[in-house]
Amino acid sequence: DAYYIYRITLGGQTFTGLVSCVSVAEYKDDTIKKHELTRYEKEEDRTRHIDAVSAHTGQVFLLYKDGGDVLATLKAMADAKQPIGEYTSKGGNLHQLYRVDAEEEVAKITEMFSAIPNLYIADGHHRAKSSANVYDRRLAENRVTPDAERFMSVLFAHDSVTIYGYHRLIRDLAGLNADQFLSDLRLRFDVTQIKKVDVKKNAVPALEKGEDMHVIHLYLESNWYELTRKADENADAIERLDVSVLQNLVLDDMLAIFDPRGDPRISFVGGIVPLADVIKDVDSGEFSAAFIMQPVTAQQVIDVADAGLIMPPKSTWFEPKLLSGMVIHEIH
Repeated sequence: DAYYIYRITLGGQTFTGLVSCVSVAEYKDDTIKKHELTRYEKEEDRTRHIDAVSAHTGQVFLLYKDGGDVLATLKAMADAKQPIGEYTSKGGNLHQLYRVDAEEEVAKITEMFSAIPNLYIADGHHRAKSSANVYDRRLAENRVTPDAERFMSVLFAHDSVTIYGYHRLIRDLAGLNADQFLSDLRLRFDVTQIKKVDVKKNAVPALEKGEDMHVIHLYLESNWYELTRKADENADAIERLDVSVLQNLVLDDMLAIFDPRGDPRISFVGGIVPLADVIKDVDSGEFSAAFIMQPVTAQQVIDVADAGLIMPPKSTWFEPKLLSGMVIHEIH
């Protein structure tokens, strides 16, 4: 029996996670909590893949709330060991694995996590659901194995990861010109034009900050605007999100984009990329506008999952990104 510590160094930051198998049963009973819906075709594709190769080749990215010194313990264990494998990705990010197999260290990690009541899926909802599907399929066909009752994950302390916003590109303004669109926005938000934005960065700093404010940035006809709105103190965990406010007040109400998962008039860009890459398609004329989103917090993700709610699509971009194939879990 062993655990593996997965250390990722990127952009001057180091992230430390624990590679472990977790229970399909606990995924099903919501001990491992979700915040996103899965798409059937993507889910079925991964189900066939896992079943065909009899292995999990990619990990599910899970969060835990560190109530003590879990992360510090994992870091200290890794510091005392040599990596058993490492790989530098094309972007220059260093991925390292450390094997933890000493009986006392395995027992220590197991004991620490026994005090943590829940895990939360940050990224990998389709992988988790597909793993559960494979277990159900093999159980029905009388070919289930103990390893099929578990799926592979990497666990990170919730306050040790980085979350970026997920930006929205809008293909047209539903027949409105820019002035009309801004006029309608002013009925819903306070709109402030921003004179200068550093497009080499991946976010627009908020002029007005505070947990009681919604802040969204708009790029329209080569101009930048900040949209702000007072948050509703009675709103639930979903309605408190900026992406929900944008969806309800702008995409639904003004642009009739009711299905952001399927409507071809909207596209999404992960918030890790520079703003210059986000707005180039607006400048080219392919899209009419870009909405730049502030990141949600890990606590907001946990609040949504604890409430049994589902976040709007493309609400979060988590870092670090894990490498498929770095670790493989066979389920023969």
